[in-house]
Amino acid sequence: MHIDLRSFVAPLVEAITTSVQTFHPHKLTGPGDPGGAIHQIVLGYQFDQSAWVSLVFDMRQDADVVYDGEWQSYIEENVLECDVSEWMDAVTEIYDNGNAVAFTAIDGTSVSLGPFDDSPESDEQLSETLAAYFGSVVREAAIIAKNGGVFKPLPLASVCYLRVDEHQCQYAWPEYEDRGEATDDGRLIAE
Repeated sequence: MHIDLRSFVAPLVEAITTSVQTFHPHKLTGPGDPGGAIHQIVLGYQFDQSAWVSLVFDMRQDADVVYDGEWQSYIEENVLECDVSEWMDAVTEIYDNGNAVAFTAIDGTSVSLGPFDDSPESDEQLSETLAAYFGSVVREAAIIAKNGGVFKPLPLASVCYLRVDEHQCQYAWPEYEDRGEATDDGRLIAE
């Protein structure tokens, strides 16, 4: 099995764009009170028990900019229309079928992951590596959307933060220790 992670970026950017275009602040399906400013935008994802990417708009002024897992209460109603089922197929191939999976990373490099050797150390390392590979797809799509002005039409707070978080905290962008700082790469400034 081979997965080119780059092939997921454009469809994910398109799904993000569609979600932003259909966003209505008075019909909020995320944390906070409808009608206010967005303080945090979270692209959450999962790859190992099911495969999905969600986009959650958080209108709470007191949302924790480092890690506020409240977005996880709003996954189901915010899953993007973007097929990432191959992510789960790769996990099944590695863990259940005992095979390696070849990946082409976002930067074009190739790597083979697996098979799973049934030790706790191997499981943790493999799971974190997969989380980082799939997270790189979501991060790349988030950066392209941010740099392309996709989020500009939204009612953003004077400072709003864009986040990528794996459902079980195995990957985060920006990294937790960089969040909320002046150098926070996810920082969006309202115009």
